[in-house]
Amino acid sequence: MLQLWFASLPVMRAQYLRHGLALLVLKYGLDSAILFAGSGNLMSPLVYLHPSMTYRFEGMQTGDASFLLMAVLSLPFIWIGASMSMRRARHAGFSPWLGLLFFVPLINWLMILGLCVAPERERQDTPHDGELPPLFGQAVKALLCGLIVGFPPLLISVFGFEQYGLGLFVATPFVMGVVSAFIVAKSGKSSLMGSIGIAWLALLLFAGSMLLLALEGVICLAVTMPLAAALAAVGALVGRNLAGKQGVGSVAALIIAVPLTTGLPVHPKELPLRAAITSVTIDASPTEVWPHVVSFPDLPAPSDWLMKTGIACPLRARIEGKGVGAVRHCEFTTGAFVEPVTVWNPPHHLAFDVTSQPPPLEEWSPYQHVNAPHLLEGMQSERGEFKLEALPGGKTLLTGTTWYRIDMAPQAYWGWFSDRIVQRIHGRVLGHVKSLAERTVASQSR
Repeated sequence: MLQLWFASLPVMRAQYLRHGLALLVLKYGLDSAILFAGSGNLMSPLVYLHPSMTYRFEGMQTGDASFLLMAVLSLPFIWIGASMSMRRARHAGFSPWLGLLFFVPLINWLMILGLCVAPERERQDTPHDGELPPLFGQAVKALLCGLIVGFPPLLISVFGFEQYGLGLFVATPFVMGVVSAFIVAKSGKSSLMGSIGIAWLALLLFAGSMLLLALEGVICLAVTMPLAAALAAVGALVGRNLAGKQGVGSVAALIIAVPLTTGLPVHPKELPLRAAITSVTIDASPTEVWPHVVSFPDLPAPSDWLMKTGIACPLRARIEGKGVGAVRHCEFTTGAFVEPVTVWNPPHHLAFDVTSQPPPLEEWSPYQHVNAPHLLEGMQSERGEFKLEALPGGKTLLTGTTWYRIDMAPQAYWGWFSDRIVQRIHGRVLGHVKSLAERTVASQSR
């Protein structure tokens, strides 16, 4: 049995089916025991087999130590599953590289089912490794290997340490580019743009896998892509250069280093406090504007395309009480911000803390919900304020400011996007206040 699992014996379909089911049951039993010992929770088989990994990890409700132990114990099972799949594919007359689909979410179930029913017909390798042209075969290997390299850092960083750091957003796409370009360049016929193209295609497949597993949604993946594509392209240049220098050891070192470094701390103990500021001039006095700042009725349907993508969109605001200590509720499409008032100086200054907030967006996904950790913890608002400054001619300069922190790296990249999103939200609210105040002034003048 050990030779069948770890050696190079051919694998027949009956063996593949029996051992696959037995190993699945064994792995489920071990993970269930670890989970019960660590937290006292029981795990449903349906949760364990669910295609959404986010749903699966939430259903486990495990701590960091239990998760890491389960991850370590997964390594021999991963080796056996991939090795037996490759040998089963070869014994069924296919390319052994077909077995690497074992790592591709959802598709792996179809591959396993196919290998369980495929008849035995031993593959006879040719110098060109079968019917596929060498360059095409290398490209398939490059895509699969690039895809495989991306998942360990993702799972360790996000679900092991609940951290969105440089290891995930910088090192991972870079190494995916290195590995993909290195493998395809070994054919000796890959151009510079071909190497970059294969790295980008591996990145797209990785993003698609995350979408299918409900690890991420369309919006966050789209925002991540510019940075990831640039780093994958640089990695492709490095990988292509290493292929010409027989740099197998360097590539292997990078593959090992990425998952080992994703858990390293990347942030200071206190994250930088960012301030997003937006202003608008209103043709009304501060006294006339003030009531609409404190609370306002329903906003019209958004015309801004960004507010239609799932980004939290403001709907209305109401207040309970008056003065310092009153509680303001600013309702968004994703929930309500709870904002205890800390400064009440009508009609010039309203300030408040944020004690509770909803998710910053609703992701686009094939699944009903995407519960990626960053949707709750990646961006945290701390306080906000409105200042009303009297201008000549009975006008008012209304300025809104939100102070918040981002728990994702690199800060400069994510901050550029978040600042502009918050400012667009400000613009929708301030524009509504402007419309209400000027309409009130117009009606009073009539």
